[in-house]
Amino acid sequence: AKLTSAVKWLMSTISDHVLHGNRVYQKEICRSFDEISETALLPTTTTEELINQVEFIQDTEATVFPELEEKLTKAEANVLFLLGYSDLHEDDYKLHSMTFSWPARIKPIVQHSKNRLNNKRELANNELKERIKLFDNHVMSCFSIMFTRTALLSLVLGLLSLQLEAFPTTEHTEEPTGTWPSGTWTTGSWPTGSWTTGSWPTGSWTTGSWPTGSWTTGSGPTGSTEAPTGSTEAPSGEE
Repeated sequence: AKLTSAVKWLMSTISDHVLHGNRVYQKEICRSFDEISETALLPTTTTEELINQVEFIQDTEATVFPELEEKLTKAEANVLFLLGYSDLHEDDYKLHSMTFSWPARIKPIVQHSKNRLNNKRELANNELKERIKLFDNHVMSCFSIMFTRTALLSLVLGLLSLQLEAFPTTEHTEEPTGTWPSGTWTTGSWPTGSWTTGSWPTGSWTTGSWPTGSWTTGSGPTGSTEAPTGSTEAPSGEE
Protein backbone atom coordinates (compact mmCIF):
# COMPACT_ATOMS: atom_id res chain seq x y z
CA ALA A 1 0.00 0.00 0.00
CA LYS A 2 2.80 2.40 0.83
CA LEU A 3 4.54 1.55 -2.39
CA THR A 4 1.35 2.16 -4.38
CA SER A 5 0.81 5.47 -2.63
CA ALA A 6 4.39 6.44 -3.30
CA VAL A 7 4.04 5.57 -6.97
CA LYS A 8 0.80 7.53 -7.25
CA TRP A 9 2.39 10.49 -5.50
CA LEU A 10 5.38 10.31 -7.84
CA MET A 11 3.19 10.08 -10.95
CA SER A 12 1.06 12.98 -9.71
CA THR A 13 4.14 15.07 -9.04
CA ILE A 14 5.62 14.32 -12.46
CA SER A 15 2.34 14.95 -14.31
CA ASP A 16 1.76 18.20 -12.45
CA HIS A 17 5.28 19.33 -13.33
CA VAL A 18 4.79 18.42 -16.99
CA LEU A 19 1.33 20.03 -17.00
CA HIS A 20 2.61 23.31 -15.60
CA GLY A 21 5.67 23.37 -17.81
CA ASN A 22 3.61 22.55 -20.91
CA ARG A 23 1.20 25.40 -20.19
CA VAL A 24 4.06 27.88 -20.09
CA TYR A 25 5.61 26.29 -23.15
CA GLN A 26 2.41 26.44 -25.22
CA LYS A 27 1.74 30.04 -24.17
CA GLU A 28 5.21 30.99 -25.44
CA ILE A 29 4.41 29.30 -28.77
CA CYS A 30 1.11 31.18 -29.02
CA ARG A 31 2.83 34.46 -28.14
CA SER A 32 5.36 33.91 -30.95
CA PHE A 33 2.56 33.32 -33.45
CA ASP A 34 0.74 36.41 -32.17
CA GLU A 35 3.82 38.58 -32.70
CA ILE A 36 4.24 37.23 -36.23
CA SER A 37 0.61 37.95 -37.02
CA GLU A 38 0.72 41.51 -35.62
CA THR A 39 3.96 42.36 -37.41
CA ALA A 40 2.79 40.88 -40.71
CA LEU A 41 -0.38 43.00 -40.63
CA LEU A 42 1.35 46.28 -39.78
CA PRO A 43 0.75 49.00 -42.41
CA THR A 44 3.80 50.37 -44.23
CA THR A 45 4.00 54.05 -45.18
CA THR A 46 7.69 54.48 -46.03
CA THR A 47 10.20 52.61 -48.14
CA GLU A 48 12.21 51.72 -45.04
CA GLU A 49 9.16 50.16 -43.35
CA LEU A 50 8.39 48.24 -46.52
CA ILE A 51 11.90 46.81 -46.70
CA ASN A 52 11.92 45.92 -42.99
CA GLN A 53 8.62 44.06 -43.25
CA VAL A 54 9.71 42.14 -46.36
CA GLU A 55 12.88 41.08 -44.55
CA PHE A 56 10.81 40.08 -41.51
CA ILE A 57 8.53 37.83 -43.58
CA GLN A 58 11.50 36.23 -45.32
CA ASP A 59 13.31 35.58 -42.02
CA THR A 60 10.11 34.22 -40.44
CA GLU A 61 9.55 31.69 -43.22
CA ALA A 62 13.21 30.69 -43.33
CA THR A 63 14.04 30.34 -39.60
CA VAL A 64 11.14 31.11 -37.23
CA PHE A 65 8.58 28.73 -38.70
CA PRO A 66 10.93 25.70 -38.58
CA GLU A 67 11.74 26.48 -34.94
CA LEU A 68 8.06 26.77 -34.07
CA GLU A 69 7.32 23.46 -35.78
CA GLU A 70 9.90 21.77 -33.55
CA LYS A 71 8.31 23.37 -30.49
CA LEU A 72 4.88 22.19 -31.59
CA THR A 73 6.19 18.64 -31.94
CA LYS A 74 7.52 18.76 -28.40
CA ALA A 75 4.26 20.27 -27.10
CA GLU A 76 2.31 17.48 -28.82
CA ALA A 77 4.40 14.84 -27.03
CA ASN A 78 3.72 16.55 -23.70
CA VAL A 79 -0.03 16.59 -24.37
CA LEU A 80 -0.04 12.89 -25.23
CA PHE A 81 1.72 12.15 -21.95
CA LEU A 82 -0.73 14.28 -19.97
CA LEU A 83 -3.73 12.60 -21.58
CA GLY A 84 -2.55 9.28 -20.13
CA TYR A 85 -1.41 10.34 -16.69
CA SER A 86 -3.20 13.56 -15.74
CA ASP A 87 -6.63 15.09 -15.58
CA LEU A 88 -6.74 18.08 -17.91
CA HIS A 89 -8.87 21.12 -17.20
CA GLU A 90 -11.07 22.94 -19.68
CA ASP A 91 -8.55 25.79 -19.94
CA ASP A 92 -5.91 23.23 -20.92
CA TYR A 93 -8.05 21.96 -23.80
CA LYS A 94 -8.64 25.52 -25.00
CA LEU A 95 -4.91 26.21 -24.85
CA HIS A 96 -4.16 22.99 -26.79
CA SER A 97 -6.73 23.91 -29.43
CA MET A 98 -5.33 27.43 -29.85
CA THR A 99 -1.72 26.25 -29.94
CA PHE A 100 -2.11 23.53 -32.54
CA SER A 101 -4.42 25.60 -34.75
CA TRP A 102 -1.88 28.39 -35.21
CA PRO A 103 -0.01 26.82 -38.17
CA ALA A 104 -3.23 26.71 -40.21
CA ARG A 105 -4.25 30.22 -39.15
CA ILE A 106 -0.88 31.89 -39.67
CA LYS A 107 -0.38 30.79 -43.29
CA PRO A 108 -3.21 32.95 -44.79
CA ILE A 109 -2.04 35.92 -42.72
CA VAL A 110 1.53 35.62 -43.97
CA GLN A 111 0.38 35.05 -47.54
CA HIS A 112 -1.86 38.11 -47.39
CA SER A 113 1.03 40.18 -46.07
CA LYS A 114 3.33 38.91 -48.84
CA ASN A 115 0.78 39.83 -51.52
CA ARG A 116 0.29 43.28 -50.03
CA LEU A 117 4.02 43.88 -49.75
CA ASN A 118 4.64 42.68 -53.30
CA ASN A 119 2.01 45.11 -54.61
CA LYS A 120 3.50 47.99 -52.64
CA ARG A 121 7.01 47.07 -53.74
CA GLU A 122 5.88 47.02 -57.38
CA LEU A 123 4.26 50.43 -56.96
CA ALA A 124 7.41 51.76 -55.29
CA ASN A 125 9.58 50.39 -58.12
CA ASN A 126 7.32 51.98 -60.73
CA GLU A 127 7.43 55.29 -58.88
CA LEU A 128 11.22 55.09 -58.67
CA LYS A 129 11.48 54.35 -62.40
CA GLU A 130 9.23 57.33 -63.14
CA ARG A 131 11.39 59.60 -60.99
CA ILE A 132 14.53 58.35 -62.75
CA LYS A 133 12.88 59.01 -66.12
CA LEU A 134 11.93 62.55 -65.08
CA PHE A 135 15.46 63.15 -63.80
CA ASP A 136 16.96 61.91 -67.08
CA ASN A 137 14.64 64.19 -69.06
CA HIS A 138 15.62 67.12 -66.84
CA VAL A 139 19.33 66.41 -67.34
CA MET A 140 18.90 66.10 -71.11
CA SER A 141 16.94 69.37 -71.15
CA CYS A 142 19.74 71.11 -69.25
CA PHE A 143 22.34 69.75 -71.67
CA SER A 144 20.20 70.84 -74.62
CA ILE A 145 19.90 74.38 -73.25
CA MET A 146 23.63 74.47 -72.53
CA PHE A 147 24.51 73.28 -76.05
CA THR A 148 22.08 75.81 -77.56
CA ARG A 149 23.65 78.65 -75.59
CA THR A 150 27.12 77.46 -76.56
CA ALA A 151 26.13 77.37 -80.23
CA LEU A 152 24.66 80.88 -80.02
CA LEU A 153 27.78 82.17 -78.28
CA SER A 154 29.98 80.61 -80.97
CA LEU A 155 27.80 82.22 -83.66
CA VAL A 156 28.04 85.66 -82.03
CA LEU A 157 31.81 85.33 -81.63
CA GLY A 158 32.09 84.30 -85.27
CA LEU A 159 30.10 87.32 -86.42
CA LEU A 160 32.20 89.62 -84.27
CA SER A 161 35.35 88.10 -85.74
CA LEU A 162 34.08 88.73 -89.27
CA GLN A 163 33.27 92.34 -88.41
CA LEU A 164 36.71 92.89 -86.94
CA GLU A 165 38.30 91.45 -90.08
CA ALA A 166 36.15 93.76 -92.25
CA PHE A 167 37.32 96.83 -90.31
CA PRO A 168 41.07 96.46 -89.68
CA THR A 169 42.76 98.74 -87.21
CA THR A 170 44.46 101.88 -88.56
CA GLU A 171 48.18 102.05 -88.01
CA HIS A 172 49.50 105.01 -86.08
CA THR A 173 51.40 107.20 -88.48
CA GLU A 174 53.79 110.03 -88.15
CA GLU A 175 53.17 113.57 -89.39
CA PRO A 176 54.71 114.63 -92.70
CA THR A 177 57.69 117.01 -92.87
CA GLY A 178 58.30 119.70 -95.45
CA THR A 179 56.32 122.66 -96.78
CA TRP A 180 52.67 123.04 -97.64
CA PRO A 181 51.97 121.76 -101.13
CA SER A 182 50.37 123.82 -103.83
CA GLY A 183 47.21 122.88 -105.57
CA THR A 184 43.69 122.05 -104.36
CA TRP A 185 42.36 119.42 -101.98
CA THR A 186 39.90 116.71 -102.65
CA THR A 187 36.53 116.97 -101.03
CA GLY A 188 36.57 115.88 -97.42
CA SER A 189 37.58 116.87 -93.88
CA TRP A 190 40.84 117.19 -92.02
CA PRO A 191 42.03 113.91 -90.50
CA THR A 192 42.15 113.36 -86.78
CA GLY A 193 45.39 111.34 -86.76
CA SER A 194 48.93 111.97 -88.08
CA TRP A 195 50.62 111.26 -91.39
CA THR A 196 53.74 109.37 -92.30
CA THR A 197 56.79 111.34 -93.24
CA GLY A 198 56.98 111.98 -96.95
CA SER A 199 55.76 114.18 -99.77
CA TRP A 200 52.17 115.22 -100.38
CA PRO A 201 51.03 114.89 -104.00
CA THR A 202 52.65 118.19 -105.09
CA GLY A 203 54.93 119.11 -102.21
CA SER A 204 56.15 118.22 -98.70
CA TRP A 205 54.87 118.94 -95.22
CA THR A 206 56.45 120.71 -92.28
CA THR A 207 56.86 118.81 -89.09
CA GLY A 208 53.97 119.24 -86.72
CA SER A 209 50.34 118.38 -86.12
CA TRP A 210 47.29 119.18 -88.17
CA PRO A 211 45.97 122.60 -87.19
CA THR A 212 42.81 122.90 -85.18
CA GLY A 213 42.12 126.63 -85.53
CA SER A 214 40.51 128.83 -88.23
CA TRP A 215 41.53 128.94 -91.84
CA THR A 216 41.46 131.79 -94.29
CA THR A 217 38.91 129.86 -96.22
CA GLY A 218 37.07 128.41 -93.22
CA SER A 219 37.48 126.11 -90.24
CA GLY A 220 39.28 122.75 -90.37
CA PRO A 221 36.73 120.01 -89.64
CA THR A 222 37.41 116.69 -88.00
CA GLY A 223 36.21 113.33 -89.31
CA SER A 224 37.34 111.48 -92.44
CA THR A 225 40.94 111.33 -93.62
CA GLU A 226 40.29 113.26 -96.79
CA ALA A 227 41.19 116.95 -96.89
CA PRO A 228 38.55 119.66 -97.41
CA THR A 229 38.08 121.48 -100.66
CA GLY A 230 39.66 124.85 -101.05
CA SER A 231 43.08 126.43 -101.12
CA THR A 232 46.10 124.49 -100.00
CA GLU A 233 47.74 127.55 -98.50
CA ALA A 234 48.79 127.36 -94.89
CA PRO A 235 46.27 128.73 -92.37
CA SER A 236 46.60 132.24 -91.16
CA GLY A 237 44.12 132.02 -88.32
CA GLU A 238 44.57 130.82 -84.75
CA GLU A 239 45.71 127.31 -84.06
